[in-house]
Amino acid sequence: MPKISKTQTIETAFPSIEGSKVWVKKDLSMGEIEEIYGKEYGDITVALKVVTVLIQEWNIQDENGNKLEISEKNIKQLSQNDILTVLQKTDFTQNQDFTSAEKQK
Repeated sequence: MPKISKTQTIETAFPSIEGSKVWVKKDLSMGEIEEIYGKEYGDITVALKVVTVLIQEWNIQDENGNKLEISEKNIKQLSQNDILTVLQKTDFTQNQDFTSAEKQK
């Protein structure tokens, strides 16, 4: 009998952080999409929320060598290039544009 399986995870890196390793979901579930898009957010906030859900694991540490939590707060410290690199590795963003300004209302 067919089963719903978890989304595939791939390994990538942040270009601006030497030695970084990031494990990212290739796509989001419809439930995750509903949670993010079901609210009124601008494009940048949507991108932050999407990346926070897509990243499953990383080896990023703070200045004391403690592993950083995968959170919007910590993701906001990354460069735009790092975020775009992660998003472009996924199937989810093939038809998305997170680089435009806020959505026009």
